[in-house]
Amino acid sequence: MGYENDVQEKKENPEKIDISLLKFFWQANNRLSGNEGTIPRFLRSVDVLKNFTDDQLRILSKYLHYRTFTEGETIFAQGEIGIGFYFIFSGSVRILFGDESVPQKNAEFKICLERYNCFGELALLQKGSLRSATAQADEPCELVGIFKPDLDEMINQHPVVAARLLQSVAVVVTNRLFNTTREVKNLKHRLSQFEKKESV
Repeated sequence: MGYENDVQEKKENPEKIDISLLKFFWQANNRLSGNEGTIPRFLRSVDVLKNFTDDQLRILSKYLHYRTFTEGETIFAQGEIGIGFYFIFSGSVRILFGDESVPQKNAEFKICLERYNCFGELALLQKGSLRSATAQADEPCELVGIFKPDLDEMINQHPVVAARLLQSVAVVVTNRLFNTTREVKNLKHRLSQFEKKESV
């Protein structure tokens, strides 16, 4: 079970998340106070946020939650309802994908993401989105994340910043779709080459 699942189990209705409670859980071990000045600078270096102004990044940083994870700790598990979109502040995160009937320890290694990378974007776009992979800390890491209720609040209070964030998330989704399509094309080509060799 992942961190996101723990948060949702504490609530009667997981679709409506108490932001103050989330902030308490997210910052329970490490308070954000020591990192307030560095998060906007960190966000400036995140490629998908390059179109944000400094003031928009400052506003966005007010909606972000900060948390550390120990090596091997699960951020979210495949099949759980997704609630957050994350940026890697330090360390690295493993994305594991496998058959849900197989224990995650036997999951196929998918990708390793490092500082400035982001993941979990579909949680902001789909209501009740189920995680298609498991995210684990590959080493001790720090993440900053935004949850769906934070985005909803931002849409009401700062619609321009929210629109910029959604535009950035759309770019992430588009890039992942493009890469997946390219991989499928490469696999089809390899399969066709293999079938030709087998038929000779």
